[in-house]
Amino acid sequence: KKVPIPGRVCMNMTMVDVTGLEGVRAGDEAVFLGAQQKGTITADDLASWAGTISYEILCSAGQRNAKEYV
Repeated sequence: KKVPIPGRVCMNMTMVDVTGLEGVRAGDEAVFLGAQQKGTITADDLASWAGTISYEILCSAGQRNAKEYV
């Protein structure tokens, strides 16, 4: 399920508001870019929400952030 990000990403940390979602626990998988079950979030989606282009989203991921390719 998509949930709001109530603030900004800072120091490689992001908070999401899972208030009202049942069964959410620490350590559960969260997908910010990619697909899970029937949902997908693309770089174009993120760019649209941020008012930029997908190239900037992909370049801003940086080398310090863990990436998993499945």
